[in-house]
Amino acid sequence: MPEENKKITTHQRKEINPDEVFHRVNNAGHEWVAKNAKAKLLEDCEKSELSQVVQHYLAKGANSHADALSKAQADEKTKDYIRKKTEARKEADEAKVTYEAAKIWWEAMRTQAATLRQESRMTS
Repeated sequence: MPEENKKITTHQRKEINPDEVFHRVNNAGHEWVAKNAKAKLLEDCEKSELSQVVQHYLAKGANSHADALSKAQADEKTKDYIRKKTEARKEADEAKVTYEAAKIWWEAMRTQAATLRQESRMTS
């Protein structure tokens, strides 16, 4: 359940504003899309980034392409890129979890409201 929804009591759940919930779910979805795009871009550019570092080592006189590649893979610039890429993927995955949790919470609230309506009809 999203953090902001944990404090809602059963009585308050009957009066959920669908527009507000829509905007929360929509915003969570858009945040996930943006973070996923950032992570995907970093993932797609990884070989290009590595190639730039390899070229740097070749220009500095590496003995071979394999030597330059080995040095590039151990280079701090490459390690920093991989950390940045991994952090971006983690943030995107966390944003997706938030989005999916918001959708599930909304469906649960709809189900609960329908159940309460049915119970109300049965007791009337």
